[in-house]
Amino acid sequence: MARAWKTATAIVLAARGLSEIVAGAIQPAMAVDLILSVAKKLPQSLRLSLFIELEMALRRRAAALGQPTVEYAGELLPDDKKQLDEIISKKVGTPVSLSRKLNCELIAGIRVSVGDRRWEFSVRSALEQFIAGS
Repeated sequence: MARAWKTATAIVLAARGLSEIVAGAIQPAMAVDLILSVAKKLPQSLRLSLFIELEMALRRRAAALGQPTVEYAGELLPDDKKQLDEIISKKVGTPVSLSRKLNCELIAGIRVSVGDRRWEFSVRSALEQFIAGS
């Protein structure tokens, strides 16, 4: 009975971790750690199914993010592109390759969009904030 309870509890924790990955509530790396710790409590026969579900959850999360985009004003150097990919990958918890788009309306700076998240560091947004605060 105790073994069945531990297995059921582990399955519930695993399901919660998987759903939080898809919802974006927790970073995939944290969820993977949770899933791996839960997997240790499961019988061998259920571990493979759990890992398959984990992979599917990570794929669903990546699909939900859509194609990440960086808009920029001016020139974006190759080193800058690589560094941006790395920074945004850390932020969203999964490797990304940003599509790039010139946007002179920013005046100077960048705007990064990943799914429903947006980070903007531009002269335009600074001016809009300044005007709104006046």
